[in-house]
Amino acid sequence: MIAPVIFPTITMGQRAGLLVGGLAVAGVLICAVRWCLRQSPQTQRRLLIGLLIIIGVLQLSLAVFFIDAGEADSFIVKNQAVALAGHLTTHWNSYFQVYSNNNNLVLLETAILTVCNWVHLSSPWVLLNILRFLWLDTALWAGLSILKTWHRTALRPLLAGMWLLTIPLYCFGLFMYSDPLVVPVPIVSLALWQLSRQRTGWQRYGLDALLVGELSFGVLIKPNMIVIMIAFFGLLGYGWLKQKVTLKTMLILGLACVLALGGGTLVTRTAAKQAGYQSDPNVALPFTSWIAMSWNPATNGEYNFQDAYQERLMPTKQQKAHRAKQLIQKRVSRLGATGVVKHLVKKSDAFLSTGTFCSFLLTNQWQKAPHWFLVSRDAINARLTVASQVFYIGLLIVALFFFTTPARFWENGFLSLSLLGLMSFHIIFWEVEPRYALPLLPLFLLWGALGAQQVPVSAGSHHWALPRWALPAATAVCLVLFGLGLSRFQSTSHLRIVSEQANGKYYNDSRYPLRPGHSVSSRIRVTVPSSAVVLQLTKRSRTRVAVRLYRNGQLIAHKTGLAIHCERLHYHRVANGLFRVKVTNIGHHYLSAGVAHSAFAINQYPITGHKHIYLRYHVMLRKTERY
Repeated sequence: MIAPVIFPTITMGQRAGLLVGGLAVAGVLICAVRWCLRQSPQTQRRLLIGLLIIIGVLQLSLAVFFIDAGEADSFIVKNQAVALAGHLTTHWNSYFQVYSNNNNLVLLETAILTVCNWVHLSSPWVLLNILRFLWLDTALWAGLSILKTWHRTALRPLLAGMWLLTIPLYCFGLFMYSDPLVVPVPIVSLALWQLSRQRTGWQRYGLDALLVGELSFGVLIKPNMIVIMIAFFGLLGYGWLKQKVTLKTMLILGLACVLALGGGTLVTRTAAKQAGYQSDPNVALPFTSWIAMSWNPATNGEYNFQDAYQERLMPTKQQKAHRAKQLIQKRVSRLGATGVVKHLVKKSDAFLSTGTFCSFLLTNQWQKAPHWFLVSRDAINARLTVASQVFYIGLLIVALFFFTTPARFWENGFLSLSLLGLMSFHIIFWEVEPRYALPLLPLFLLWGALGAQQVPVSAGSHHWALPRWALPAATAVCLVLFGLGLSRFQSTSHLRIVSEQANGKYYNDSRYPLRPGHSVSSRIRVTVPSSAVVLQLTKRSRTRVAVRLYRNGQLIAHKTGLAIHCERLHYHRVANGLFRVKVTNIGHHYLSAGVAHSAFAINQYPITGHKHIYLRYHVMLRKTERY
């Protein structure tokens, strides 16, 4: 059976099925590069232009028709930026005192939204989606530029075609957070370095300034990008040893990076302070807490909110650091030598094995999305997950061929150091998530295009050669086997979420108080069939409540009793419609309902009488789903 799986939790049968599909994809890529090499330069150029146009049209369509509402960290960052840009408040959520690494992202988004307000752009989200896609496309430009510099122009259509088929790039293009902003940093840095070496005078100085700015921007937005800057220092040092870079160039660019990063840090801290931010060392998590999180065997070293919450309970910076140090020692000693090795393997699996980079788990709430997508979201996500994983495995297979021949491009050492740096940082030291590997995806695509060419070259260097039909035939067999595996769906009877407003619970559990005799109501637009609505009322309250649910003006469900027993309202399956839920406190004590305070419109319907407060809920459907 081949079905969407959460890595590294995967059976050997699923691994085998995905590997067969990956071999098929590798075969297709090898056949594609053989075809490209037989075409004339004019045909290759036309094909490249056609693929770039298709990519642009597809990205523009997604940017216009899909708007992410944000969730967890991304919602808090987006909400803070909207509030600051709209001059609604100068108060910063205490979240940013704990997770100060997102402060610079808030400042960047605030600056863009302020410009949008100046030009009276009431809904800037489409523009932000377009800008995000354009920023991601700089990585594609960089890959094409590197292939040209390395005299591999015939491979540029293949790189563009693989970019077109890489699904996570579209998902992260809609994701308003720091991850898509650092995707181009490694590969664009190399492209700018190559171009600057080909120029002289002011053109070289300008390109060097862009290069230093790119590296510094990456670190300021996401601190783990410091490993990319260190890799660049390695490039400079290696180039000097091989007499490809002068000592003057190495010292000037190295010093420029340090000064730019230091100056950028000073400027952003000053800007945050002027915007109302106040740091508190006793609230911030020490770096050792992240290391302790990374050595939690129960989570395979991934981020764990409970770990962070327990750390936040410590009142002072010293106590936080002491607890984290003890936790590291305790976890490492419990693992032992064998356990440490197994833990690192699991972290490696989590970091590099997920072809979606968890993109479908990060974007679940939409301010705007087409009806056809909302109706079949689970089925679409399931199939795209399998397709992403299979393509990713095929990409890694052909990328490995690039490293089977002697190194031809000394500058590729920078990309290899970037890969090793990010892997070491997250697998050995820091907590790990699949999305942290996203900056490596353009590198895999570049290496995949180069590696696919290496297969025919390697085969041709032997005294024997495979028949021309052998590779297409083997690819066809793999596709058939993969198709047979994919046809074995998994059927599960479950209650699944078809619509939700889940913001307001992560970090700050926002509540709306209800005095005795008072009520709160909200409308909910449901565009798909459903059979239950789940609210978030006070768990420990002994207060009695009356909850009524209406659909298109007709009562379809109601409950009266203790709040804890009235959170879930079941009803016969109904089609889409406009729902209205009303909660009345009929007891003698205060009651609270879960809400989200938002400076922007999460959806069409805030709580009645409150412009910026949105009820938390899950709309469910019980059915047997095949995926």
